[in-house]
Amino acid sequence: MKQKRKVVLALGTERKSGRAILRGIARYASLHTPWVFETEPPFYGKYPYIVGEDRRARALTDLGDMGADGVIAFAVNKAQAEAFLSTGLPSVIVPVEDTVPGCCCVIEERYAVGLMAAEHLLNRGFKQFAYCGLNRTYWSRVREEGFAHRLNQVGYEPDVYCRDESSRQTSWGLEQRQMAMWLRSLPKPVGLMAFNDERAQQVLEAGKLADVRVPDEVAIVGVDDDDIICDLADPPLSSIAMNFDDVGYEAAHQLHLQMAGKKPSMWEIHQRPTHIVTRQSTDILAVEDKSVSTALRFIRSHAADMITVQDVVNAASVSRRLLERHFQRTLGRSVHKEIQRVHVERACELLLRTDWPLRQVAAQAGFSGSVHLGVAFKRVMKLTPQGYRDQSMSQNPGIS
Repeated sequence: MKQKRKVVLALGTERKSGRAILRGIARYASLHTPWVFETEPPFYGKYPYIVGEDRRARALTDLGDMGADGVIAFAVNKAQAEAFLSTGLPSVIVPVEDTVPGCCCVIEERYAVGLMAAEHLLNRGFKQFAYCGLNRTYWSRVREEGFAHRLNQVGYEPDVYCRDESSRQTSWGLEQRQMAMWLRSLPKPVGLMAFNDERAQQVLEAGKLADVRVPDEVAIVGVDDDDIICDLADPPLSSIAMNFDDVGYEAAHQLHLQMAGKKPSMWEIHQRPTHIVTRQSTDILAVEDKSVSTALRFIRSHAADMITVQDVVNAASVSRRLLERHFQRTLGRSVHKEIQRVHVERACELLLRTDWPLRQVAAQAGFSGSVHLGVAFKRVMKLTPQGYRDQSMSQNPGIS
């Protein structure tokens, strides 16, 4: 009997990203090839007197002794990624700093996450923005760049808070006070992006110390959609969901090719955002214009109903020409496009939370039928309703 391949998975399970990537790897193995897995290698425990990166570097020498045939690992820096590659084992690396020549790596699509966060906050009418990250973290830098890039395109500049490398050993108690001072100094209301959900939760706690209200004064969106963090936060955190499950599946496929003596069919596996899960932390409209604010609230309260521009005009009690002018000045889009955007947002929620057929989704999202839904959805989301559902389900297989 042919012996099963042994694959070492050094990804961690403390965050949703690691757990979801592991789930994608398991899905690939169950469909294509039986593997024996070593997760969070037990050889780490052999070196209790060595900590952090040194312990993992020392553990690399044990991979061959374990009889490992391949490895999918998280590398804290480029040097560590190169160390995995130096073992000669087929490898797929989740890099923090950059890709490694000759190694199949997971990278994040440039600008994509920050752009989605910026659009989410812009759509809620914010004109003041902030970003909270970590200077030393690659993911933080690339997400900040995307966030700032989109905002710069429409004339805004985010206020940025990043813990300095020199304060890496600073206690959370001290940093929380520093972050609270920063939050207190920001112009309000402000739309804030945190580079991940853990950081968003820290912003929430610092906000309580600073006595700023979320979402009324500071609306917060995180990244990863770690439901344990987001749902238990007070208030619950909006967050950007990522395609971690698909990343794991593709990482397993590329490793399988290498273990079969072939070259990877791709050297870069793209990690990207799929959608935003909106919770209470961004459930606000930051619009000072009363006619626009009234109109927006009417549109949102009728997200499930078929409404016309004239219905919105009647609710706002102003002329159509005046309302359209105020919409363009405040939001940069027409009343009709806002109605369509809110209906599509409602359809997205139904596609994720239900298994309804498209005609039922259309009826409950303010569309006259599935064809109308499909046209509007493709225009706004750049993919079909079914494509969106399939993509999201692969990322979140537990959704019913």
